[in-house]
Order: sequence, then structure tokens, then C-alpha cells
Amino acid sequence: MKLKNDGLGYRRISKELNRLGYKSSMGKEFYPSLISVIWKKIEKKQRILNQQEIVEYSDFDIQLIQIQN
Repeated sequence: MKLKNDGLGYRRISKELNRLGYKSSMGKEFYPSLISVIWKKIEKKQRILNQQEIVEYSDFDIQLIQIQN
């Protein structure tokens, strides 16, 4: 994440990770499109974690339904 925040592109990040000897979860070398997918997952997770917390629910109904076998 630091490499991306430092302004490096996906190609340079993949080259750096490979140079340092890191491997993907599948034991393969990194490549730019894999870095892109990983980065998008990180961004999505950050958006979810940074969402405002709902502290109170109001004005809703609960309906019970009968399921027949």
C-alpha cells in the first residue's frame, strides 16, 4: 500500500515485489493486473470500513411469513 501511496504504478509495484522475493497467494510472481485487482479490493474494503456507523434503527416493520413444506 505504501508503494501505491508513494505514486508508483502497478508495473513498478509488481517489479519491486518480485525483486524483493514476494510471491502471490498462489506462489507465483506478481504482475501489473494482479496488483490492480489487489488494489481495488483494498480500496473497496477501506470504503466499507470508513462508512458511517448506523447507531439507531427506526421506522421499520417486521413481517412473519409461514413457509409450507
